[in-house]
Amino acid sequence: MRPSPFPTSRSLDFIVDPVATQANPDQLPIGFAKRYDNAVNDYVMDITCSACHTGQLNFTKNGKTTAVRIDGGASLNAFTDANAGSFQMEVGLSIFDTFVNPFKFVRFARRVLGPDANTMGGKWALWRRMGGVLWNLKAAATGSYAKSRYPVQEGFGRTDALARIGNVVFGDHIATANYKTGNAPVSYPYMRVYCPVRARVLAGNVLFESGCDLEKGQRSTLTIVVPDCFEQPLVLDQFAAEIDHVRFLRTHQARRKQRAHHRFQ
Repeated sequence: MRPSPFPTSRSLDFIVDPVATQANPDQLPIGFAKRYDNAVNDYVMDITCSACHTGQLNFTKNGKTTAVRIDGGASLNAFTDANAGSFQMEVGLSIFDTFVNPFKFVRFARRVLGPDANTMGGKWALWRRMGGVLWNLKAAATGSYAKSRYPVQEGFGRTDALARIGNVVFGDHIATANYKTGNAPVSYPYMRVYCPVRARVLAGNVLFESGCDLEKGQRSTLTIVVPDCFEQPLVLDQFAAEIDHVRFLRTHQARRKQRAHHRFQ
């Protein structure tokens, strides 16, 4: 098994698949997405909603570990926490240490630049870009991300999203007078999905996906608690009935639309 390029992600309570897949060849944590940015002519990494709104339950029975992934569930990472050991602090300190430590920077440049790692021009350009990133992080640390604006520690699985989003939109981009104190962190809310239930069960090397593609997976009698439209625990054997009901409603709705369409022709 190839080791994950993000070994510390699990220690920060981000969810990382055990192996790389065709859809995620870089083995990025859930909620981290790579895309090409035409403005900088390079690949960049963004954070998506699923970083905070994807849960996973891990348990071991008879020496076999099973993971139940809940799309739309609450995660347990400390994404916005600014204390030592949290995601923000680790990223900032890592970039700063790489920027000022020539030995670490050379290793970093070798992995990022590839053939250009041995050219002075390539290293200089990369070092300047890292300096620009640190400058932007400093501006954020004194602006919407200033620790003094959030006196209540958010910790794992909690954040004051309204205050943080408002400070970015109205404080960073409009006027500094709009900054507000965020002192009401709450747990990440559940997010509704289109299907009544959508979960992924990883049992050993077998990945079971429930939801609209239930018939492609192997049945299981494992009982899990997931946020569905009835707010009740469901057994995986019940998923087929749930999905069949959804398909019936969709087919019935489509037929009604078709009849209404012909009626007005």
